[in-house]
Amino acid sequence: MLRDEASTNTKRGKKIAEFVYHQPFSKPVPQELVLELLREVLGRFLYIHKPIIIQGFPRTYAQAAQLEKEGVAIKHMVYLTISNEKAEERYLDKIKYVEHLPDQTEHIRRASEAFDKMTVPVIDGLKKENRVVEVDAEQGSEKVLQEAVKIYEKWLLRSKQGIDFLENYKNLAGVQSYENTRRSI
Repeated sequence: MLRDEASTNTKRGKKIAEFVYHQPFSKPVPQELVLELLREVLGRFLYIHKPIIIQGFPRTYAQAAQLEKEGVAIKHMVYLTISNEKAEERYLDKIKYVEHLPDQTEHIRRASEAFDKMTVPVIDGLKKENRVVEVDAEQGSEKVLQEAVKIYEKWLLRSKQGIDFLENYKNLAGVQSYENTRRSI
């Protein structure tokens, strides 16, 4: 979402681009910019009553509190668990073609410390309320996706909107396609 906005030629897109592409990687996009964009995006989805997944948000208690204060409950969180070694390996593979980065090991260390300091308390708080399901991200991406789809579908089936969404998905994708997806999961 942030990268998409950063690629636009809008005032907000240019501000976000400064953080996404030009600032040292340890500086996050300011909360107010993230929330402003999120409000806009959520407004589009909530209007059409589609379930949504927000990757990497909330990162802090302040973000979680503000989101819920504005009436958007964090009903569920899928937390992808991974060892520091595996995360570092994947990150280095992901950025190996980026030339302007400072020492990657230092960046990884700072990012891990920031995650532990800011995000883990949010996850722990939501765990206490049984709103977190952990998925082992050490397994291949296909298995992670299949497990996440199972969890998401289970949550959807708990609500009338979710059941309607799944029925619409079956109609759009074709029952055969939907059933094949279910069998592979």
